Amino acid sequence: MPQIEQQEWPPESLDLPSIDFVALAQSMGCDAARVSRCEELGDALARALHHDGVSLVEVMLDSSVPMLYAKNG
Repeated sequence: MPQIEQQEWPPESLDLPSIDFVALAQSMGCDAARVSRCEELGDALARALHHDGVSLVEVMLDSSVPMLYAKNG
């Protein structure tokens, strides 16, 4: 039986293949929005919280910002 590689937590990167999570959520009938600027986040969260159903807010992060949970050493 093949061994499953154990993953470290937190992950080094959250980069995933080019999956459009907003389109995927919308295709399943969910309300969804993508934000890439801080100024957009408040409106997107308000919309999601007031939506009567499932909502997704995808927040695009800047990879140049240092990780919150960086490894020591």
